[in-house]
Amino acid sequence: MSNLPPVVEAHSLTKRYKDHMALDGVSLSIEPGTVLGLLGRNGAGKSTLIECLLVLDEPAAALDPLARRELLREIVELASEHGSTVVFSTHILSDLEHIASHVALIHQGQLRLYAELDQLKDELRLSLEDLFMELAA
Repeated sequence: MSNLPPVVEAHSLTKRYKDHMALDGVSLSIEPGTVLGLLGRNGAGKSTLIECLLVLDEPAAALDPLARRELLREIVELASEHGSTVVFSTHILSDLEHIASHVALIHQGQLRLYAELDQLKDELRLSLEDLFMELAA
């Protein structure tokens, strides 16, 4: 996206809750202007990663359809007009497909996928739902 340094960078991020490894060596680098959607099953480590990065955890989950549409429009506007970087978690795949430039899938505390969304869909020729089912099963 740019030649600027990453705005968020994590190397071998690990977080344990008693006997549960919530994050297990997660490394990622997020460039300025990226809209990154985090996917994963419940308990995969998404919220823990969000707590570590101080970003949005399922911002549209409890909103009615009109409020959700407005929030998503504002996220896109922040990224496209102001170059802001947004990282959010969602289980609503259609929201992710509409606004994310990148997708990350976390499974059992590990980063299984981090890629540009359009490139990923072109290369794999899978729907986001099929890809999620394959990697998070």
